[in-house]
Amino acid sequence: MKKTYLYIFTILLLFTLVGCYNTQRLKPGELKSSKESSNGKYTVKLYRNNGGSLSHDAMLGVLTNNETKENKNIYWMYKEYDFDIEWVDDVTVKINGMELNVERDVYDWRKDDEWEEKYNKEY
Repeated sequence: MKKTYLYIFTILLLFTLVGCYNTQRLKPGELKSSKESSNGKYTVKLYRNNGGSLSHDAMLGVLTNNETKENKNIYWMYKEYDFDIEWVDDVTVKINGMELNVERDVYDWRKDDEWEEKYNKEY
């Protein structure tokens, strides 16, 4: 009986941890910037997510496919206060200087081992 409870607890814990670490589950905060691609197929919106009194703000970049109306979180950066969007071409966007192919790339600072060094930031 104890093994059954242990298995159930372990499975629930894994689902919780995986769910919390998935950028697609992040909810947008305050809209700060928005820009449509030159062909009109995509729009990137940048949101400031308020960290409250115990944490710094973070930025969430949300890609909208204007044809299907589907949204996908493509950029998640901690301690970010600039909201610059520049489309390089129809599928490549620069968010604060970081280039992403919107059809395949997702940036999450938590998965970047060199985040502190590259961006001169700390927790």
